[in-house]
Amino acid sequence: MKTMKGFSNMKTSVITHLAIGASFAGVLLLSLNANAQGEGRGPAAASGKPVASAPKSASGTQQTPGQSATQGPDEKVDISDLEKKYWSTKDTDFNVVQNRLYSKANRFLMSANFGTLINDPWSTGQIYGGNLAYYFSEHLGAELLFDYASTQDNTASKRLIEKGAYPDNNKITQFIGLNAVWAPFYAKMSVLTSTIIYFDMSIGLGVGMQAYVQQRDDGNQTRQTPAVELDVTQHFYLNKHFAVRIDLKNRWYTNEVVYYRSTSFGATGNRVISNNIDNTTLLMAGLTFMF
Repeated sequence: MKTMKGFSNMKTSVITHLAIGASFAGVLLLSLNANAQGEGRGPAAASGKPVASAPKSASGTQQTPGQSATQGPDEKVDISDLEKKYWSTKDTDFNVVQNRLYSKANRFLMSANFGTLINDPWSTGQIYGGNLAYYFSEHLGAELLFDYASTQDNTASKRLIEKGAYPDNNKITQFIGLNAVWAPFYAKMSVLTSTIIYFDMSIGLGVGMQAYVQQRDDGNQTRQTPAVELDVTQHFYLNKHFAVRIDLKNRWYTNEVVYYRSTSFGATGNRVISNNIDNTTLLMAGLTFMF
């Protein structure tokens, strides 16, 4: 009897444990299923609010936001026209962005300049200049220019003269030329977050005639020679009619240097020392009037 009673108690205990285990497994499965459904619906679905689905195209494919009905899912948006209008030169091309406040197209620019020599080893002095330019567009123009140099011996020449010698050199006097001008750069910058300065940079390439004076003890002589000019100019606009102008001018010309003293070349009869292509560099600043 005791054996049968013990077996009956053991059977009851096993069944009870199996029932508890089955109940725990059921609760765990229900919890996992609820979590999976909540993730599939997203935050709006989990909160019980209705979810708006993305519109579908005529072919039945779902469109992403910002995608037109005729645009495929893998096609890129073409913004090349928008970029061209952003960099347009006239307000009528694009009404939202106005990138050029001061225009040069179909206008004359008249300038007065003042500057100095940079790379002459024997001379120093001031350069006075005038320019008249006309721009056919915002980027292309032509410029007529004239410079006059008032030069004298520099410190190196004076020290040599004090020792009884004189440098064999020439002094430039005036230049007249014609340049083709290309202005590819236009920009603006902020000064102390309170002032906007508009400016552009242009490159001028042209030809002209350079005059210089040969230094001789028996009387100086003036010579003229063709020259090639390369200018880099920057305009800082003050308003629609005035701008500050800064120029870095470079000229190349044939420079015939002779002996200063007429007795230096002896019996050869040739007074010419050299006849080489020299470079003259000028740094100038001035004011431009646009009309």
